[in-house]
Amino acid sequence: MVLNKEVTPPETEGGVEKIAFYPAINGIKVTEDAFKDYYQTLIGLSFDRDISGFEPSAPPDMTVIYKHSNGEPDTVTRYYDYNENFYAVRVNDEEVGFVTSKFSVNLMFESLDSLLTNGLAEN
Repeated sequence: MVLNKEVTPPETEGGVEKIAFYPAINGIKVTEDAFKDYYQTLIGLSFDRDISGFEPSAPPDMTVIYKHSNGEPDTVTRYYDYNENFYAVRVNDEEVGFVTSKFSVNLMFESLDSLLTNGLAEN
């Protein structure tokens, strides 16, 4: 799945510069409010506690790649099964140093489901 946005060139309305923002998932436009709700759950995945010495023994359950529009390198975040309540998180190729709750990740997926079900924009 690719989350992206289309930004149109600025227009001036009443002396104020206005920029149009059109979010999309896999090229399908979604409403701005629904996109913002989902995106907040994605970027809001918290780091619940520090851990050390964890080395994954299986592929990640989930990988999120943040592609930056300012030319910075992508940020790759991998979520590995840690226990029944947490995922161990690796950012880029750094050592796994913290966990996040599976509950928070599940909320993010519920928000994504809502976006795909209710957030499609009329073209």
